[in-house]
Amino acid sequence: MVIRRGFDKLIPGKRVLVVEDILTSGGSARRTVEAVKALGGEVVGVAVLCNRGNVQSEAVGNVPITAIFNVDMVMYFEEECPDCASGVPVRTDFGKGADFLKRKGK
Repeated sequence: MVIRRGFDKLIPGKRVLVVEDILTSGGSARRTVEAVKALGGEVVGVAVLCNRGNVQSEAVGNVPITAIFNVDMVMYFEEECPDCASGVPVRTDFGKGADFLKRKGK
Protein backbone atom coordinates (compact mmCIF):
# COMPACT_ATOMS: atom_id res chain seq x y z
CA MET A 1 0.00 0.00 0.00
CA VAL A 2 1.39 3.36 -1.03
CA ILE A 3 -0.12 6.77 -0.43
CA ARG A 4 0.75 9.03 -3.33
CA ARG A 5 -0.35 11.91 -5.54
CA GLY A 6 0.71 14.40 -2.89
CA PHE A 7 -1.48 12.99 -0.12
CA ASP A 8 1.61 11.55 1.56
CA LYS A 9 2.71 15.11 2.38
CA LEU A 10 -0.54 15.79 4.28
CA ILE A 11 -0.15 12.92 6.75
CA PRO A 12 2.96 13.49 8.91
CA GLY A 13 1.94 14.66 12.37
CA LYS A 14 -1.80 14.37 11.66
CA ARG A 15 -4.48 12.29 13.36
CA VAL A 16 -6.02 10.10 10.65
CA LEU A 17 -9.26 8.14 10.46
CA VAL A 18 -9.11 5.30 7.92
CA VAL A 19 -12.50 4.80 6.23
CA GLU A 20 -13.54 1.65 4.36
CA ASP A 21 -16.77 0.49 2.81
CA ILE A 22 -16.57 -3.20 3.80
CA LEU A 23 -14.23 -5.17 6.06
CA THR A 24 -13.94 -8.83 5.20
CA SER A 25 -10.53 -9.82 6.52
CA GLY A 26 -9.15 -6.39 7.44
CA GLY A 27 -6.17 -6.78 5.12
CA SER A 28 -6.54 -3.58 3.11
CA ALA A 29 -7.40 -1.54 6.21
CA ARG A 30 -4.31 -2.93 7.97
CA ARG A 31 -2.07 -2.03 5.02
CA THR A 32 -3.54 1.49 4.98
CA VAL A 33 -2.98 1.87 8.73
CA GLU A 34 0.63 0.73 8.29
CA ALA A 35 1.18 3.18 5.41
CA VAL A 36 -0.20 6.10 7.44
CA LYS A 37 1.97 5.19 10.44
CA ALA A 38 5.05 4.84 8.21
CA LEU A 39 4.47 8.43 7.05
CA GLY A 40 4.30 9.69 10.63
CA GLY A 41 0.53 9.89 11.00
CA GLU A 42 -1.39 8.78 14.06
CA VAL A 43 -4.27 6.46 13.13
CA VAL A 44 -7.14 7.14 15.53
CA GLY A 45 -9.40 4.39 14.18
CA VAL A 46 -10.98 2.56 11.28
CA ALA A 47 -14.57 3.41 10.33
CA VAL A 48 -16.56 1.10 8.05
CA LEU A 49 -20.05 0.82 6.68
CA CYS A 50 -20.11 -2.95 7.15
CA ASN A 51 -17.85 -5.29 9.10
CA ARG A 52 -18.85 -8.59 7.54
CA GLY A 53 -15.88 -10.63 8.72
CA ASN A 54 -16.10 -10.01 12.47
CA VAL A 55 -12.78 -8.20 12.07
CA GLN A 56 -11.27 -7.18 15.39
CA SER A 57 -8.89 -4.35 16.26
CA GLU A 58 -5.83 -6.64 16.23
CA ALA A 59 -6.36 -7.40 12.53
CA VAL A 60 -6.08 -3.75 11.50
CA GLY A 61 -3.09 -2.67 13.58
CA ASN A 62 -4.63 -2.44 17.06
CA VAL A 63 -6.75 0.63 16.36
CA PRO A 64 -10.46 0.89 17.22
CA ILE A 65 -12.99 -0.22 14.59
CA THR A 66 -16.40 1.44 14.31
CA ALA A 67 -18.95 -0.11 11.97
CA ILE A 68 -22.47 0.97 11.06
CA PHE A 69 -23.43 -2.67 10.46
CA ASN A 70 -21.89 -5.88 11.73
CA VAL A 71 -22.91 -8.87 9.65
CA ASP A 72 -21.85 -12.39 10.53
CA MET A 73 -20.76 -14.14 7.35
CA VAL A 74 -19.09 -17.50 7.29
CA MET A 75 -15.68 -17.45 5.63
CA TYR A 76 -13.65 -20.50 4.67
CA PHE A 77 -10.05 -21.15 3.73
CA GLU A 78 -9.92 -22.35 0.12
CA GLU A 79 -9.13 -25.92 1.11
CA GLU A 80 -12.12 -26.03 3.50
CA CYS A 81 -14.78 -24.42 1.29
CA PRO A 82 -17.82 -26.72 0.95
CA ASP A 83 -18.95 -25.01 -2.28
CA CYS A 84 -15.55 -25.65 -3.88
CA ALA A 85 -15.63 -29.28 -2.74
CA SER A 86 -19.08 -29.79 -4.27
CA GLY A 87 -18.14 -28.17 -7.61
CA VAL A 88 -20.06 -24.88 -7.39
CA PRO A 89 -18.58 -22.64 -10.14
CA VAL A 90 -16.41 -19.72 -9.00
CA ARG A 91 -17.68 -16.30 -10.06
CA THR A 92 -15.02 -14.20 -11.71
CA ASP A 93 -17.01 -11.02 -12.39
CA PHE A 94 -16.49 -9.59 -8.89
CA GLY A 95 -14.43 -10.17 -5.78
CA LYS A 96 -11.36 -12.35 -5.97
CA GLY A 97 -12.75 -15.21 -8.04
CA ALA A 98 -10.44 -14.55 -10.99
CA ASP A 99 -7.39 -14.52 -8.68
CA PHE A 100 -8.55 -17.81 -7.13
CA LEU A 101 -8.83 -19.51 -10.53
CA LYS A 102 -5.45 -18.13 -11.60
CA ARG A 103 -3.80 -19.64 -8.51
CA LYS A 104 -5.47 -22.94 -9.31
CA GLY A 105 -4.14 -22.83 -12.88
CA LYS A 106 -7.58 -22.62 -14.46
